Amino acid sequence: MNKPKVKDYTQSGLIVSGHSDDIIFVEGDLNAEFYPGKLMLEDSKCECMHIAFSDGTLLRFCYDEDGVWRFTVQFRGALFAEKIEGCIEINTNDVVVFLPGIKWCILGSMGTKIASNKE
Repeated sequence: MNKPKVKDYTQSGLIVSGHSDDIIFVEGDLNAEFYPGKLMLEDSKCECMHIAFSDGTLLRFCYDEDGVWRFTVQFRGALFAEKIEGCIEINTNDVVVFLPGIKWCILGSMGTKIASNKE
């Protein structure tokens, strides 16, 4: 897959995407690569992971059967700008774009939330 660059997204402070079949990266206000496979236990049934950001955004991501990194927005934080769908035909992964100001992010495989009151 083609690796996007933050300069391709005007007014963005940070982009999040995947590269190859084993790398999630952030570029812009922060610059890092994460290797999700190294964080999962060998016997883990979890195929997806989460990445959280200092503005309150929470993303869930998976590497799908077509070989595309897919991100699902679980919570939108104050600096979340947009999510652009990847496309196998043009060789791109999903890209998540943030406005400037993200101070940190953390990647993990487990989490919990308050249960909904809806039946």
